Amino acid sequence: MASNTVAALYLLAWAVTGLAALIVGVMLYPDVIPTVSDLGTVWLGLAVAAGYAYFGLTPAENLGTARLMAASATLSATVGALEKHIQNGKIKFDSASLEAELLGKNQGQKVSETLQKLVLHLADTVSTHVRISSLLRGSGHHGAGRAVDIGNEEIAAEILPEIVALVGALSIDELIFDASVAGKSDRNEWNYDKGKKHNYDTATLDKHSDHIHFAVLS
Repeated sequence: MASNTVAALYLLAWAVTGLAALIVGVMLYPDVIPTVSDLGTVWLGLAVAAGYAYFGLTPAENLGTARLMAASATLSATVGALEKHIQNGKIKFDSASLEAELLGKNQGQKVSETLQKLVLHLADTVSTHVRISSLLRGSGHHGAGRAVDIGNEEIAAEILPEIVALVGALSIDELIFDASVAGKSDRNEWNYDKGKKHNYDTATLDKHSDHIHFAVLS
């Protein structure tokens, strides 16, 4: 009886906490506390998977469906948070097509969810706004939907010191910017390649003095 009671109380606390995180962090305030939003979407995936297991449904098919549902919920929350930032003027674009690309509403190649989350974090971090000047173009990271150029380079000194501390957490592959524009003596102050500190040559830096280039691993 004691074991059953403890298990029931644990499940009740888990259900209430997860449901609260889903409602508050995903449905009501998706762009306020990312940790709560992530908790809510992960809880939803676990709850669906647990339901399939409890009712004895086919694991191979239905657990896969549960994962897809959880991934879809996470993506929806990310896009919703981006849309709020756009409405509030925290994210701006050099052209209308870039907004569709960032939100995944364009035809053809889509930007990755990891890149969307990076842009969301930039918008959460900056006190003014981020202006996107390029997303899908050419080949390489941009062509694969894993790179973004931020055109208002004047925010570099504000956001990059915080961003470089989260290179791993944000899955950043490349970060290229001529830091002398922000008053730094080291032009490669904040630069990374393949997730590691990197010094780019003069020619590369000269091409990245009027925008900040980010690329993610996936």
